[in-house]
Amino acid sequence: MSSLDQVTSYSQQPVHDEECERLVIGTLLQRPSLLDENGDILSEDCFYNARLRTLFTAIRKMMEEGRQVDVITLPPYLEKTVKDMTFSVIEIIELTNHMILNDCREKCMYLYELAHRRRLLYAGLRLVNAGISQQEDLEKVLTDLDGTLENIHDTPVSSITTSREALEGLTQNVLDNQDEHKNIFDYSGILCMDERAFLRPQALTVIAAYSGHGKSCLATSITYNCAKEGAPVAYYSLEMSKEELMARAVSPVCDIPTSRILYGKLNKEEMKRFRTACLKLGELPVFFDERATVSADALFLSIRQMVRQKHVHGVVIDYLQILSQNGRPKNQTEESFLGGVIRALKNIAKQMNIWIIVLSQISRNHDSEEPKESYLRGSGQILEGCDNCVLLYRPAKHEGVHYSGANSNVDPRGTAELNICKARNGSDGKRFIIGFDPEHTHFYQLVDIPQLDGGVAFEHTKPASF
Repeated sequence: MSSLDQVTSYSQQPVHDEECERLVIGTLLQRPSLLDENGDILSEDCFYNARLRTLFTAIRKMMEEGRQVDVITLPPYLEKTVKDMTFSVIEIIELTNHMILNDCREKCMYLYELAHRRRLLYAGLRLVNAGISQQEDLEKVLTDLDGTLENIHDTPVSSITTSREALEGLTQNVLDNQDEHKNIFDYSGILCMDERAFLRPQALTVIAAYSGHGKSCLATSITYNCAKEGAPVAYYSLEMSKEELMARAVSPVCDIPTSRILYGKLNKEEMKRFRTACLKLGELPVFFDERATVSADALFLSIRQMVRQKHVHGVVIDYLQILSQNGRPKNQTEESFLGGVIRALKNIAKQMNIWIIVLSQISRNHDSEEPKESYLRGSGQILEGCDNCVLLYRPAKHEGVHYSGANSNVDPRGTAELNICKARNGSDGKRFIIGFDPEHTHFYQLVDIPQLDGGVAFEHTKPASF
């Protein structure tokens, strides 16, 4: 028997707010992605009304199974999975008339608090019952109540582990690291990212750059380097078609400029190289879902489906701010919306045990300056929510502009700088030079870094390309 059922058996009136519960359920029916954003506080115990609690359970399970949640798909799912209640389509449609227009998290926190108060009521009533009846063993009552009060702020989705269990997990990670046939993380082909294991399960990485500096090219290069090593990847582009993305991937393999592949006429030799490259890349596990880019809800649903159906290791989203243009409520600020999307993506990465790369725009007000994390649109919540953040910079986009600091003598032609401004596991604040082939829209690891004085700085690495 759950704590909620035990409370109601005492014929008391626990604190609850059915109208708020209806508001949250109605909002989830219209924007299921809010469950990803608030899954850390929302649980079945937050809903005192049994019917609303059943609806919440069904919505949560549908999302976990990668199903679309709306007024059309929910009724048949309820009919199939719920045996002791019946729900009409009209009842569910009426719930969609209730929707939270402002901050949904505030209402979820309110239900979360009420659930804790009901736990306190149960604890108090159980003490009363122990004082007037000897039916329960006193030691058991005291032990159970001590646990209830000690963990009153725990949610049902939280779990307690010991340091021994944590060390066992760490030991297994160390042993896996020694196994040459096991990869703890996927390889991006970019050394500074691989040294910090950016593409490890549950990691959310933001790659930010000014418009036109090549963040999509970098993401494409990383995607195909991963796929070449056997790691399935889902790529979501909100501004380019899958054909344009594939042209960028094929270009360095067949040695034909991307623009010619997309818009030019190829001679016989080029066509032969192009077809050979297509055969090579066609076998790689890269997946696209162009329908999923219309809204945040559709994107989150597709990611879950990709993990279950295609077993992807990671996801690339190109790019964050377009989601704000497509699906942000009119009364919500861009920073608040983007912060919610980042939190939802981080929760999905943890739940599905995948890595996620999100591309992000930098404000154009500073276009000719070296990028800083404060220039990120919605920077505060984006930086807070991600595990890693990399700023991509190509001074060659502007005539006469060079790198600064330790890289001031690096030739900007054919190079780019990665500024690691946040790294969850590893040092941050460091800048690294990588190669960029603008003709073939391809980033790669440099062996020799070209200097402005005509010399080179040697790097102990091998070039990585697909």
